Amino acid sequence: MTHGDGPRASTVDSARSHARIILAIILAVGLLDVIDFSIVFVALPSIQRDLRIPLAESQWIVGAYGLTLAGFLMLSGRAGDVYGQKRLFLAGISLFTVASFVAGLSPSFLPLVIARGFQGIGAAITAATALAILAATFPEGRARNRALGVFVAALSAGFAAGSLLGGVLTAAFGWRSVLFVNVPVGITGAVLAQRFLTRDAGRAEDRQLDLPGALTVTSGLLLLVYAMTNAAELGFAAPLTVIPLAVAGVVLALFVVIEHRSAAPLMPLGFLRRGTILRANVLGLILAASPPGILFILTIFLQEILGYSALFTALAFLPATLVFFVVGGFGASRLVNRFGVRRVLVLSSGLMT
Repeated sequence: MTHGDGPRASTVDSARSHARIILAIILAVGLLDVIDFSIVFVALPSIQRDLRIPLAESQWIVGAYGLTLAGFLMLSGRAGDVYGQKRLFLAGISLFTVASFVAGLSPSFLPLVIARGFQGIGAAITAATALAILAATFPEGRARNRALGVFVAALSAGFAAGSLLGGVLTAAFGWRSVLFVNVPVGITGAVLAQRFLTRDAGRAEDRQLDLPGALTVTSGLLLLVYAMTNAAELGFAAPLTVIPLAVAGVVLALFVVIEHRSAAPLMPLGFLRRGTILRANVLGLILAASPPGILFILTIFLQEILGYSALFTALAFLPATLVFFVVGGFGASRLVNRFGVRRVLVLSSGLMT
């Protein structure tokens, strides 16, 4: 080793350690986002009884989170490009943490649903900026692929573990604990992000924000998710399903027109012409729509019909949780590498059916 190799090696080691810390921060916050979607399911009957909420309306405790998460995701991604990923990431963590605290204090149904909606907005912001921060932190190639693989595996495990964690917390400390548990993790994540994230990583030179496109796609997605949620309760022929669905179609069609004419589109329409991307997203939409509904129905059935406690309900989900953790976190990538994407998708879709 030459005299100059020591400082150079030290610099490389320091950069790697810094990148690992950033990955840990992104993982912690990303886990909050996905866990908070599934952690509430097992607590729903307890919330319903405590706040005296009708069964049909209790789905909005979960739906409000998913609705705003989906509706604000695309806008958050572009806002991160324009105003800086670190700035948006910190804003998302802060909003999510404050909303979690307010949700935990909620005395009735409406404040809880509103707070859950703001939780979803915070989650949308952090989810949209997390991948951009990882891409800016890790160089293209093996290091980035490994970081993204760890990130996806952790999110898969987090969604699966959420119901188990929710059951344990609800049984031990009550349903409010599934919301309060986010607060210390969120505060810690915000402090570490402020300390270690590169200032305005990935900031776009073009600071134009496609406001018409952002407004139309966000409102269109919100209306679409709202209509789908109503359809589960009221049916597809109900006015509260048909009208929002029709308006969503018009607004999203207007979004396509706006994007076609925009100089700085929120979503380049060229993506829609790539068959692989379009098919993957449609399939992802279909597959992602199933688990929440199954969790909701099984939770109500196990606790309200069979009389299980929150803890026993969580334990009933444990086998599925372990399978989801092992296959989603570790096995899926190996199966894809060995058999290819198409065969794995066909097999997994068939198993879900």
